[in-house]
Amino acid sequence: MENPKLTLFIIFYLTVLNTAKAADPDKEPFVGVNIGTDVSNLLSPTDLVSFLQVQKITHIRLYDADPDLLKALAKTKIRVIVSVPNNQLLAIGSSNTTAASWIDTYNSNLIKHILDRSGTPFHPEVTSNVYIYELFNEDLRSPPISEANWGLFHANTTPVYLLHVSGSGTFLANDTTNQTYCIAMDAVDTKTLQAALDWACGPGRANCSDIQPGEPCYQPNNVKSHASYAFDSYYHEQGKTSGSCDFKGVAMITTTDPSHGSCIFPGSKKVSNKTKAVVNSTQISGAADRLRFISLRGNQISANAVAFSILTRGSSMSSWACKKCTFLNSPSRKSTCQICLTPSSSFSPPSKSSVSVPTWSCKACTFLNPYNNTSCELCNTRAPVSGLSSFEDLTDPALDSELDSSVGSVFLPLQLKACTDDTTPGPSADNSESGAVSGSLKILSYNVWFREDLEMHPRMKTIGDLIQLHSPDIICFQEITPNIYDILCKSSWWKGYRCSVPNEMADSRGYFCMQLSKLPVKSFTCEPFKNSIMGRELCVAEVEVQEKKPLVVATSHLESPCPGPPTWDQMFSKERVEQAKEAINLLKKNPNVIFCGDMNWDDKLDSKFPLPDGWVDAWTELRPGENGWTYDTKSNKMLSGNRTLQKRLDRFICSLRDFKIVRIDMIGVEAIPGLLYVKEKKVRKEMQKLELPVLPSDHYGLLLTISNNIG
Repeated sequence: MENPKLTLFIIFYLTVLNTAKAADPDKEPFVGVNIGTDVSNLLSPTDLVSFLQVQKITHIRLYDADPDLLKALAKTKIRVIVSVPNNQLLAIGSSNTTAASWIDTYNSNLIKHILDRSGTPFHPEVTSNVYIYELFNEDLRSPPISEANWGLFHANTTPVYLLHVSGSGTFLANDTTNQTYCIAMDAVDTKTLQAALDWACGPGRANCSDIQPGEPCYQPNNVKSHASYAFDSYYHEQGKTSGSCDFKGVAMITTTDPSHGSCIFPGSKKVSNKTKAVVNSTQISGAADRLRFISLRGNQISANAVAFSILTRGSSMSSWACKKCTFLNSPSRKSTCQICLTPSSSFSPPSKSSVSVPTWSCKACTFLNPYNNTSCELCNTRAPVSGLSSFEDLTDPALDSELDSSVGSVFLPLQLKACTDDTTPGPSADNSESGAVSGSLKILSYNVWFREDLEMHPRMKTIGDLIQLHSPDIICFQEITPNIYDILCKSSWWKGYRCSVPNEMADSRGYFCMQLSKLPVKSFTCEPFKNSIMGRELCVAEVEVQEKKPLVVATSHLESPCPGPPTWDQMFSKERVEQAKEAINLLKKNPNVIFCGDMNWDDKLDSKFPLPDGWVDAWTELRPGENGWTYDTKSNKMLSGNRTLQKRLDRFICSLRDFKIVRIDMIGVEAIPGLLYVKEKKVRKEMQKLELPVLPSDHYGLLLTISNNIG
């Protein structure tokens, strides 16, 4: 399958704009200038425009445009071209999801703009025509491979990616927002396809019940057919988001409904002619909704004999699952299990917490074993491919020898990558024994926003995309909830990091700070603040970078201002200042320290941050004169309607002997394409509904880059 990320250059298509009425406004030759913004003491937008006018500069190109600068340039008759630097294009291309999102957004908006007859800001009356380059991916083109991936469609007429151009009439059958499916590609290696199928039905949590024996989509009984159903189930459960139909390059999007007979694929509008019993909704969760096809001969299990029980909706009584063999017994059997005769005292109805535990399904008897079991508890069959936790593992050379060759038998809900504590070595994404780095290190600090009712899944997915894009070596999160923790743990990028929060701790608190490290970790520790009434603490990671160059990275979420009635003065400034001083005192003994996080700092209320001699605030050091607002209700349109608040709440405080800070960037500042939410706001005593974009968080993230301090 052609990699959609290689088509990222169509963001700037060789698009031919054929304008009948508009003539080229540049009648005379001109010399323009590029304007970069990596400048100390850069002029304010207004002063910069005045300077351009004094210098008689009439044409400029911007690579780092911001709203204030564009606003200052408006109506000045200065011609502006906004470009994206090549290095940013390459960075976008490093992620399939990010690249596909850019391409989709660009082309969809381009088509909408043309068909809406919107014209341009200066010439709204002019209707433009456009030719998109091009219709098909030309797979026979000579290298580079990007030349073969400029198309809207594959040669077999399946779309390369989705366009969202609803309302454009019948133009482009690729306008398939509501009629797309994800299926397995042809001519894919069976073992690779089986591995992807196992992942989808296991860690991917696709609903694969309809491809079990006796169910409507079990036939045809082959890997490709079953994989297509599982892929489509996962694709629709993920909301058909960009990147959810890839599966390591073995899946593709189609506009042809793959349903057949009584087998109805997710997303299809067809109706099955087969009547099915409806399983009680409390029994359905991931692997737990699979029927158990087992029978016993004494204490031995025969995979060929079949016994099962289905509880239909509407019954006033509940079936119960045997803890030993998982058989769903009828309500009438209250003393012993019908299959293994285990006493009923061992039985309990399935619960949300019990079915969410990572398990693997035995290929001989289908018993769901705890993920850390090396063999089945019932029949002693060896656990297959027990380390398969994400699509990254599909490249494991040992996979071919361990995959079962059977087709359409059992799907393996295999081990989910769990957080490790400070005693667990964990994997290293850099495959470095010493953890030494020859160049630079990146540290990310991000308050992910604990609000779970506002598009939590797509927001966390976008944060994951940012992590894959920037590849930070160390991550410091704030406002992690147990549900957010679960989402992040199942992300493909997760396995490259060690985690400061073990699984059993994640469910014990409402929200917390968490650290992740690609580098070897000597220790993770947490020190509660003495004066906190909100349970705030200092989290510290001591990592191994280079010999005799220790690095301590700490994070915290300092006491939050909580103004409310009756006095509206509960700002907790005193507590916050004391916590900052306490953190610095705990950290200052170390030669190399980075302290970051959501400090909730207000320079007017809290005064300047208490920096000892030799300590620096990375933002003010590297970007003096820039406001650095990480919480901004004006630029973050998701927060529109809130009271105006623009603060530099998030910070990096550093004291480095063997390293130096070289760069700091703000990330997560763009809205998630195609995602909106409705917010109610009272305006003049009337409740109004605002349709607002969704960003990854209410805070922006900060990404700090450090390097060796040579000399």
